[in-house]
Amino acid sequence: MGTKNLKSLLYFNTFFFLIFTLAFVFFPEIDIYFSNLFFFENVFISEKFIFIKELRNFLKDLMVIVPICALFYLILNYLNNKQEIRIKKKRLRLK
Repeated sequence: MGTKNLKSLLYFNTFFFLIFTLAFVFFPEIDIYFSNLFFFENVFISEKFIFIKELRNFLKDLMVIVPICALFYLILNYLNNKQEIRIKKKRLRLK
């Protein structure tokens, strides 16, 4: 991923963070409104629909697994750079 893509990703991330932060600061009742969308007959919809419950469990597990994999990758990358163990690709030179 190039530097240009990372900068644009940072700008988008910052923009949406500020928008949602301002929305929840100025309209704190919007949180209650959104949570009421997921209730049906005074019961959370995942209790009525098993698919939604399974999807929530899968997404919660995924939210734990992805950062662990990223952390593992960063540790391996750090150790690789510290020990200077690199796989050097030999270039085929045509004369």
